[in-house]
Amino acid sequence: MGDSPLPWSIEINHVVALEIPCAGHPPEKEKDSLILSLKFQKGKMLIKVMYDHCQMDQGYLVKVLPSTTFFQVKQKMKYVFGAQVQRQTLRMNGLELRDDYDVEFYELVEGSEIILKYKRLPSGKKLRLTVITPTLEHYQVEVEENTTVARLKKEIQKVSYISAEQMTLFYFHNEMEVDDYELSAYFVSDVPENARSPCFFWFQN
Repeated sequence: MGDSPLPWSIEINHVVALEIPCAGHPPEKEKDSLILSLKFQKGKMLIKVMYDHCQMDQGYLVKVLPSTTFFQVKQKMKYVFGAQVQRQTLRMNGLELRDDYDVEFYELVEGSEIILKYKRLPSGKKLRLTVITPTLEHYQVEVEENTTVARLKKEIQKVSYISAEQMTLFYFHNEMEVDDYELSAYFVSDVPENARSPCFFWFQN
């Protein structure tokens, strides 16, 4: 696979933006508006979310404001990586971070690290996944959360008749690069009955 982006790939650079309430009357002068804007920009910082998974030791950089809540951090992880909010627990120094508390409350600074724990599904529970190809063909597969990426490719091969060796899989537009990793390492999740199923994309090298 080359370095050029795929025609259907999406680069996500989503930042949770919050309105900042101003005490008293709104700024009447252009200078006051500029000062407020500079303060807003200065408040932005990057924190690192470390995924507590035996196969995944990488961190994810998340841009936040002092007023960003940890529920919003969880939403960010869902939006970018597909990690279901209700299955996430965020911790720092052994302390669970409350959803309704913000970054400033826990005194996080630029470069602070927090730990993400992801609740596993009950043993034997199947994930019903929709596979979408670049030509918009749809295939359905059922696998368990501890299924490896390599095994998932084999399951897709059974229904699509495309060689597993020719597949590259994506989940939420993030490549599932390591065949030996479990699907849980990439946050491949169950989805409520009334929600759109997770999508995988493959293409031939």
